[in-house]
Amino acid sequence: MGQAQRRRALHARLPRVPGGTANAEDAELEIDGIAPGPERIARACAIREAFEETGVLLADRAALTDLDAARTRLLDGTVRFPELAGEHGWRFRADAVMSAGRWISPPFAATRFETQFFVARVPEGQEPSVRVGELAEGEWVHPIGALRAGTRGTRPSRRRSSTA
Repeated sequence: MGQAQRRRALHARLPRVPGGTANAEDAELEIDGIAPGPERIARACAIREAFEETGVLLADRAALTDLDAARTRLLDGTVRFPELAGEHGWRFRADAVMSAGRWISPPFAATRFETQFFVARVPEGQEPSVRVGELAEGEWVHPIGALRAGTRGTRPSRRRSSTA
């Protein structure tokens, strides 16, 4: 979970999970086990956003060297995610991210949107990290703990946290 920057008026200082809007380039990302189309684009967006916002690469047997440098290039806008995947030989599978539901904002909300949520396991040997920018801070929490805390109106207990 992260905390949005104040500059994002809609979600200022609210807890949030990694994610964002699908880009045209998401349609270019090869993902084994799923045909081209809206579902693959949604999964590609989830995979890209996880890497951008947490540094976690949801790829098969990815070499863990140079992930930080690759993330920097992506965040700087000097390379697109499908290009990085090609350069590094990253391979992605549809089952690396599992659907966790779809949410549509209520009709009375000032800003309307529909979003799909995914969950994924952090691959062995990787540690999430937040770079202050899009997020003000971040922490890694167990999903069930986050849901339970939300129903109680409290913050979830931390599993691990990191800021880079």
